[in-house]
Amino acid sequence: MNAIPSSELIINPDGSIFHLHVLPEQLADKVILVGDPGRVDLVASHFSERECTVESREFRTVTGTYKGKRITVVSTGIGCDNIDIVMNELDALANIDFDTRTVRPTLRQLELVRIGTCGGLQPDTPVGTWVASVKSIGFDGLLNFYGGRDAVCDLPFEQAFVQHMQWSGHAPLRGGCRRRTHSTHCRHRHGARRNGGLRRLLRSAGPTVASAPGRPARQREN
Repeated sequence: MNAIPSSELIINPDGSIFHLHVLPEQLADKVILVGDPGRVDLVASHFSERECTVESREFRTVTGTYKGKRITVVSTGIGCDNIDIVMNELDALANIDFDTRTVRPTLRQLELVRIGTCGGLQPDTPVGTWVASVKSIGFDGLLNFYGGRDAVCDLPFEQAFVQHMQWSGHAPLRGGCRRRTHSTHCRHRHGARRNGGLRRLLRSAGPTVASAPGRPARQREN
């Protein structure tokens, strides 16, 4: 297998992944994602012990133990672009050998849980209600930049939503892009991106759920 070039996989001098500054051995199989870095310590306050704390830009990571289970909690910052970075780097930490820069032959599956806030439309659901979503639809269109996005999505669910909402115009879903008149644009959105990290993580989760030297992390505790 060909090695992944440094332009596609940036590894810091200390062996950590570029943005998160996390080392492969610091990543647990169970990962909690939060948006605000301040929420990381709130979640980690329930850990019986902390293994490491890493902070770089808006990305704060703590790995520790909760009731005997090893868990990593990571902040993603705001927006799907930041979540895209985090998801790809988590996949790289889990499934790429940093020494050889090749994908490991055996897939390491991570359990990802997102904890955050959201709006609501139902008047019978008051503010502060805990909601555990079974499935969701992304309106950001991020998945359209990955080849094979249909394989990890519930396409009938997407289409039913579009029909129910009587959506007009170009929805950022598969069906919306299909209605575009420029087929080359659709081909670009559905297959141009080559990084397979997000596809691997989404496939493992199932249907329900610039090249530069690395900057030093501001804090690391072991």
